[in-house]
Amino acid sequence: MNKATKGALAAVAAGTMMLGGAGTLAYWTSSQNVGGTNVNTGHLTLGAPDCSVASGTHGWEFNGAAYVSQVLVPGDQLTEVCDLTLSLSGDNIGATLAITGGAIAATGTELTKSVAFAEGVTPIPSGTVVTGAGSHTYRATVTVTLPTGATASQDLATALSDVTLTASQTHA
Repeated sequence: MNKATKGALAAVAAGTMMLGGAGTLAYWTSSQNVGGTNVNTGHLTLGAPDCSVASGTHGWEFNGAAYVSQVLVPGDQLTEVCDLTLSLSGDNIGATLAITGGAIAATGTELTKSVAFAEGVTPIPSGTVVTGAGSHTYRATVTVTLPTGATASQDLATALSDVTLTASQTHA
């Protein structure tokens, strides 16, 4: 074989070897762990409402008296007063208090609803963020109103669905 042929074969062999190893090229890496630690988490708990606090144990009121079976018309309001306890634990914890639910069960007609919270004698506007760990006792005055124009709610004997008070955690 002549020198040129030997040189060409050597070049092809070297190129083949280099291409074969091209997919296995590795870059250097190094890593270190940042040590973990023990953590303690807080909580948010809204206790069951005690609705026997306002005017006895009769529950919902209509025109300042116990609601028994009075016939409601659009614009009429039912009111319930309940005490409840909000327990917050955490260094930066807060909560907003809100109301959901409250519909005419037979038709699904949503009632207009509102809630007024008071801590002791201090009113708390709905949507206010409560801050600070500890136990907070609130008096919630829940009002539901049969909406005007609720024609689908005529001549019913039905139930009012549950009204839900909710505390949602915020970061204070």
